[in-house]
Order: sequence, then C-alpha cells, then structure tokens
Amino acid sequence: EYLINVAFVPQDDPETLKLYLEQEVKPLLEHIDGVSQVKILGGKTKEVRVVFDGDKMSGGSIDPRALGQIFQRENTISEGSTSSVHQQDVQVLYDTRLKSLEEMRNLPVDTGKGIHKVSDYSQVHFDFQDENEIVRIDGKQALSVLINTTYKANSIRVSQACKEVLDGTKLDYIVLYDKGKDVQENIFKVFIATLQSLIIIIILVFLFFSKITTIMLIFFFLWATMLWTWGIMAFCGITVNENTLSGITIALGLVVDAFFV
Repeated sequence: EYLINVAFVPQDDPETLKLYLEQEVKPLLEHIDGVSQVKILGGKTKEVRVVFDGDKMSGGSIDPRALGQIFQRENTISEGSTSSVHQQDVQVLYDTRLKSLEEMRNLPVDTGKGIHKVSDYSQVHFDFQDENEIVRIDGKQALSVLINTTYKANSIRVSQACKEVLDGTKLDYIVLYDKGKDVQENIFKVFIATLQSLIIIIILVFLFFSKITTIMLIFFFLWATMLWTWGIMAFCGITVNENTLSGITIALGLVVDAFFV
C-alpha cells in the first residue's frame, strides 16, 4: 500500500513533464528519510534506442551481444580505493555513466582489425517506449506519482515532507490518496476520545470517593502512568499513532478500574 498518490495534469507536452518528474522531482523524493520507493505512471518513457546495421556488422564479423556488453561495461559506477579524509575513510567511486548520445556513438569497438566507433555499426537515438499505463483525471491525460515508505517510517512526517517537495516544484497537482493525512485525522479522533475518557474518569472519581487523599492518589497514579508511558515510548522510538493512543486509553481505564474495584 502506497503512502501518497498525487496526479499531475500536463498543460502542453506530457513527455516533457514526465522527464522533469523523473530527473528532478523523483530524486528529491527518494532522498526523504523514510521513503522506500517512488514510481511514476502514465505517459511515454524516453529511452535510448540502438538500431544495429546488420550488413555492416556481418561484414565486420561483430556479434550484437558484444556491442551490448560495451554499453554495459562503460555505463557503470564502480568502487575504487579508500582514501582518508580528516581521519575518516572515504570510498572513492568512479562514475563512468554515459551522459549523452554523442558519448554512446563514440564508444570504441575493437573488431580485431582496428578500432571503430559504435556509430559505424549502429544508429543511436532517443525514442519513446509504448505506454504501459494510462492515467486519466476527468478525462484528461495525467501522470501519477506513487510514494511508498519503509516499515518503520512515520507516515505523517513523510507525507508532509513529500508535499513540501511537490509544492516546491510550483506545479499544480491533485492529491488522490494521502495515508499520512488519514492517520493524522484518526489520531485526532482517538485523542478526543482519550480526552473524553479522562473527563469521565474525573467525574467518576468525585462520585465514588469522598476522601481528598484517595482522589489525589488516583490522580497521581493516573498522570504518573501517562508520563511514564510517554517517556518509555520516546526512549524506544515508538511513534504516536491511532494504535498507541487506543492502547493508552484502555490502559487508563484499567488503572482507574483497579481503584474502583
């Protein structure tokens, strides 16, 4: 189940908008603490297409798989040596990813009879994949952004951080689903229920007990239990949600019930 699902309705070119979301917005969302996956649906995906010239390749005795291996070998990030910077070991990475069509066309190909270029045996150009997903909002073509979180992530904080990033794009978007907002509303409802329980407990204490010492003792254990619970939760890194608040409400009833019985 995804945390948040938003939709963008492109005004002009949907391919340009999807490229912007893929290259600019998606990396920002993926760097948010607690986000595990960002998926963009709809529109056509821009890709690099390599079309081999069969006649030239057979004349040069070149296997198409060999050209594929050249692209794989040259378009990588590899680990290098470890360097010490300010008494800390830093891993050196070699980024040899291909950044333009020209670099791809100029990749060297060793035919055994000399060094040639990839462009001598194939055509390298941009193209678009066929649409695998169709997203429509009010009958208009749209792009959908799905954001998922890690198991222990705080849904409310991650949702707010994602919407801050989306707001920073200055693009109009529609929130189709926001689990963080739903969780926040549920927590508020449970908080109101907890507050109502406290009020009822206070009324019952005054109705059942007449000694001020007994009343003060009940209130002391009541608030001590709440503070102790919040402290343990904060120490263990347990976030506040509808489940924990519901448990606290039940626990308060059990603490007071012991005095009544």
